[in-house]
Amino acid sequence: MTILARILCFVCIVVLAFVIFSKPREITLTEPQVQPQAEQVSKPPPPSRPSTRPKPQPSAEPTTFELENHEPGQPIFRPLQPQPKPAQTQRVRKAPTVYEWEETFNAAMMETDRSKRQERIDVAQTAINRRIEEIKLNAGDGSPEESAAIRNAQLGLNLLREEVSSNNGQSRR
Repeated sequence: MTILARILCFVCIVVLAFVIFSKPREITLTEPQVQPQAEQVSKPPPPSRPSTRPKPQPSAEPTTFELENHEPGQPIFRPLQPQPKPAQTQRVRKAPTVYEWEETFNAAMMETDRSKRQERIDVAQTAINRRIEEIKLNAGDGSPEESAAIRNAQLGLNLLREEVSSNNGQSRR
């Protein structure tokens, strides 16, 4: 099959080359026809004294100009329309949502007093479990982002529990 396809391509290329190069091409140059020239209108002479241009005033509202003092042939200046703000000044991302259970979780993670740490872990786990039950009762109440945050918080609390239990085990020795 591939040999047949190669032969067919080769034959097509040969036929195309024959069609292109079999007839000699002649290049002929012709002079463009001269058209009768119409009367050219000369530019108006510049004014004797330079006219002062009105400076555009930036404004938030579009402004209309009255053409009462407009001289024919003179440009009309108007301020640019207000431009949209660049994308860098617009808030691209909304601020992260803080969930109710997140405060107790953060308090447990930041606790430095070893005597209070286990209590904070238990309070945070209770708040997370309460939120999980609320999500189960009210189907569709929780967002996928919150579910991911809950999973991450549970993993963090498990690691913190292991650290607390390993510290308690070492202190008893």
